[in-house]
Amino acid sequence: MLLHFVVISLFDERWSGEARLGPKDPDRAHQSVAQALGSMGLKAGPAQDPMWYLMRDGNMVGYVKVFRAERYAQNWFRDLAEQENSRNIWAFWRDGQPLALVDGANAREANQFVKSMSLCRVRAFSAESAADSAWKKWISGHLTAEEVFLDRGRDKRTGKTEPPPEAKPSDKPRGRQGYARASGWQVVRENISEGMRPSEELRQTITITGLAPSQPSAVLSVIFKLKSDGLVGDPNEEGSGVRFDRKLSFSIRPFRLPRDADFVMGLAAVDKSRAERFEVVASPLDSETSIINKFYGPTDVANCVEMLRLGKELLFTIADETETLVKLPLPNDEQFRGLMDEASERLVRTEITYYYMKQQFRR
Repeated sequence: MLLHFVVISLFDERWSGEARLGPKDPDRAHQSVAQALGSMGLKAGPAQDPMWYLMRDGNMVGYVKVFRAERYAQNWFRDLAEQENSRNIWAFWRDGQPLALVDGANAREANQFVKSMSLCRVRAFSAESAADSAWKKWISGHLTAEEVFLDRGRDKRTGKTEPPPEAKPSDKPRGRQGYARASGWQVVRENISEGMRPSEELRQTITITGLAPSQPSAVLSVIFKLKSDGLVGDPNEEGSGVRFDRKLSFSIRPFRLPRDADFVMGLAAVDKSRAERFEVVASPLDSETSIINKFYGPTDVANCVEMLRLGKELLFTIADETETLVKLPLPNDEQFRGLMDEASERLVRTEITYYYMKQQFRR
């Protein structure tokens, strides 16, 4: 299955739950370009980034546009957010019709705009199945936080973006995700010894209860190891420093795997301010527990650490090509950031002390 990036744009939300994926847009803009190139004896490439209309009772209530590259989807999403200042003609509507389909129309004549939108990551065999899957998941509420970015309403008096209702703080635990109890970060220090450089390990275990009856509880453990790889340069000179090796792993119980398998791991701030997805390998530890400690991306560990350093409550997910298999709360605060900074400082001091000790022994 391919990974597609889908932008859902709703013109009318009142009956969006009853809307269905309608006909594919003929892409008149591409037809015009192809015709112009054809008149010069050139052949246009195939149309890119197709669009399907959302229909209810014969009326358009929005559209679904599918991209093969995330950067194009992000650009489209941001451009629609500009509303009246948008450079994207598909942001402008009049009497239920996008101005792009009205000959001679321009933005000044628009009296309606896209009311809300989302950006989803969907795995599907084709663009059309990606569009259909994204829309069905959207109306059923099955899109997880890291799979969808919502356009947030703005306070007209202040111009500030307001968080969606589901992102506002609540004292009530979320039923589907359960109640999470964190152990707090435990610090394990390893001193210099024969053949070993100094390192510090931060470990936290989260126990989640109150899940579905078929899975009453779960345990999520996060282990971050910061290891010194030695000094770079003389500590008395500018530009010197310490190289660090960072290792990160997540273990989940119960999560039964017969063998190593590829998944997509997600970390998303509950307030929807940031979300990251990572291609990972999960491996069985025992009959009930699996561990994730292999990341495909060269910056994945760094991005995971940045999510933990945000100091915000996170949502941890694991998905395969068809559905989200694991969705667990990951309580988080500024403790991790403080402990990590302290660990870095201690390792630097240890390396500098070790450097001067070796200098003394050489004399």
